Amino acid sequence: MGAIVLNQHNDKHRDKMDKIDQEFTKESLRDHLKFLSIGEKELNELRAMGNILIPYMPEILERFYAVVARVPEISHLFTGRDHISRIKDAQMRHWSKIIKGDFGEQYVQSVKAIGRANARIGLQPRWYIAGYSLLLSSLIEVVVKHFVPQKKKLVFSE
Repeated sequence: MGAIVLNQHNDKHRDKMDKIDQEFTKESLRDHLKFLSIGEKELNELRAMGNILIPYMPEILERFYAVVARVPEISHLFTGRDHISRIKDAQMRHWSKIIKGDFGEQYVQSVKAIGRANARIGLQPRWYIAGYSLLLSSLIEVVVKHFVPQKKKLVFSE
């Protein structure tokens, strides 16, 4: 009985990974960027901000995985310091590509690898999307800090 359940799990896992490979291509990425209204002008602006954003990524990832460690529903998926260190390194490479506006073949392969890893460990899309939201919020915070004049206090600041 256990072998049947394991085989069914492996089949579902293999199906998810096949779907990731089929759905995410350089062409689908181009369509996605077009949907988001990201053209050469926006990519150039993103690249210009890259030198400011990239140095913050280690701290942002550190804070992110500290949050992950406090969430029982997902913390068990990230086992040990070595595992988390490897994931942080992979995330650093991945986010560096995004921040540099480098959406070439290496980026496509990176997205597929992350998708396969998430499927393999059973990370549900809701947690993956929430994680991206947290990381993007931290990046936006850096952008605001560096690019928005701070002449007025925000409404909720003390």
